[in-house]
Amino acid sequence: MKSFPLQHKKVQRLTMPYMHVGTCEIMNLATSYNMDSFNVFNRKNVTFYDKQRNTASSSSASAGALAPSFFGEMVGGGLLDSYAGRDASTFISNYLSRALSMHTVIPAELRALRKEDPANPLLDLMMAGLRRRSGMGVADFTSVMSEWDFQQYAMYADSAFFNACHVHRRASDAHQEEKAHFTSSARRDTLEGRGGGDNSGDQEHASIPAEETGCRGVWFNATVVPMSVEVQQRRVLAEQRQQLAPPPQKTLLSAEAAEERQVQLLLAQAPYCLDVTVGAVGNSRAFGVARNPLTEGSRSLLDPSRERTVPLSVDHNPLRTAEYRRIIQAGGQVDSAVGDVIDGNPFMNVSRSFGHWSMKNNAQRSPVQQKMIALPTVKTWRMLEGDALVLCNHAVFETRHQEDSSMDELAKLVGRGLSAGLPVEAMAASLCDFAVRFGSEHSLQVMVAVATKPEDGGAAASGPEYPTFVESIEPGPLYVGACLQFPELQHALELDCARCGVTLATLIRERWRRVRDLLPLRHRLSLLPFYGKECGVLQQVMEEEASFFAEDALQKATDPMDPQLDDVFRTLAKRLKTRVKRGGVAQN
Repeated sequence: MKSFPLQHKKVQRLTMPYMHVGTCEIMNLATSYNMDSFNVFNRKNVTFYDKQRNTASSSSASAGALAPSFFGEMVGGGLLDSYAGRDASTFISNYLSRALSMHTVIPAELRALRKEDPANPLLDLMMAGLRRRSGMGVADFTSVMSEWDFQQYAMYADSAFFNACHVHRRASDAHQEEKAHFTSSARRDTLEGRGGGDNSGDQEHASIPAEETGCRGVWFNATVVPMSVEVQQRRVLAEQRQQLAPPPQKTLLSAEAAEERQVQLLLAQAPYCLDVTVGAVGNSRAFGVARNPLTEGSRSLLDPSRERTVPLSVDHNPLRTAEYRRIIQAGGQVDSAVGDVIDGNPFMNVSRSFGHWSMKNNAQRSPVQQKMIALPTVKTWRMLEGDALVLCNHAVFETRHQEDSSMDELAKLVGRGLSAGLPVEAMAASLCDFAVRFGSEHSLQVMVAVATKPEDGGAAASGPEYPTFVESIEPGPLYVGACLQFPELQHALELDCARCGVTLATLIRERWRRVRDLLPLRHRLSLLPFYGKECGVLQQVMEEEASFFAEDALQKATDPMDPQLDDVFRTLAKRLKTRVKRGGVAQN
């Protein structure tokens, strides 16, 4: 079945005047993952930078321009994936999205939230965050979202998942007792001749308990910050550096002059930047592509022509020194001879993850001292116009050609997309295609966020109608011949339709719309003599689809969205779900 990777893309785009966020998910049949993603938008902190907004308005008024009205707005997103089941990934995704959409450091907003939902534990956490800020004497140019907030939300999400699992288990146990009583009565009636039927469907199959499932993930939050705040923070950092042992006078003066020139360029370039906070658990990854010349970033030493990148995540490998020490102290074992996993369990190949109750139930140790913890590694970055942020699951990197799936290579693809003006979701899709091309055998998730000018947001920049959210499907090959032979592929195709939120008939229609003009040209250029086996497989897939779509109604259709074609696609969907048995006999 590894020869038939499902390449049906679920793509999303979230558009704001200052940032575009695109997401792409591809399910791969070889090893199917259970994925979830989220996007959030938060306007509860728009008054946090009032002082800076007034300063920017007064300074820009002389230049004939108005300061942006979206200072303090927040946008975020995340990717979660799991080995077994969607319980953990879906729950954590919903919890984190709710936390980021509610987050505020404005007391008035917090009081309003308290009136709406007084029992929400997230509000207690936000209140603790406010007290922490006031106790530390936080300056007015500090970030709206702190590293402490990110970590606490993740730990709360993990705890809430276990609480929900325990509640569900108690309800399930009560239901099983009732079901057992009913089943015993039904079997007694059957033996006495008062009933009948097949009871094979009542047999329980072995499954992993919900609290033993887990997920890894990466998520981000970006706040629109006045450029004056960025300048203030840079000057504070410069003052802190001066308190250290000073370098030679000549070097010090040249560094100060360069810093001041960059500050002036920042102020002249734009009135705002994006304060980005990234959290990661497990081996999901994030990195920045510094396309703006004023953004700090490192370039590849081997190829200076590549994009400048900013690593924003750390792989939580059990053999890392700090992780290894914590696991051993908690009573765990890590043996590199069996694959760098905890206690010999192949599902425990990372030292930090959501879920996995058996790795976190030591009552003698705190939640951050267990064998496995949900404490994320948090990184921060300041994005300027043209910069891109990339989030992806580990499958994008873990291909059969890992040397070609490096951060530099992925950043190069993103840079090409930015130069070509591709939509953000198309750039995310190109990274998924890249991973499939180099042999990825897992489901793929990629999220790309690009900082833009306000005018790049089109109509969204001029009115309150933003954000705009668009979701669509880009269907891949249908593998008609394989679907008719393998029920496993049919089942995976149905699961992929459910993930994309469409029916099989709709997926077939979208595939037809995508290839209807391409299939008639499939014989114009034969690539088999030049590129060999791979193109032979491609031509076979195209021939199968051409035969599959050889309906008179489709050949004569002029409008792809003609509702009269609905019956045709329902018939094709039914045909695709018909399995051909050995001997040529069809079976539904």
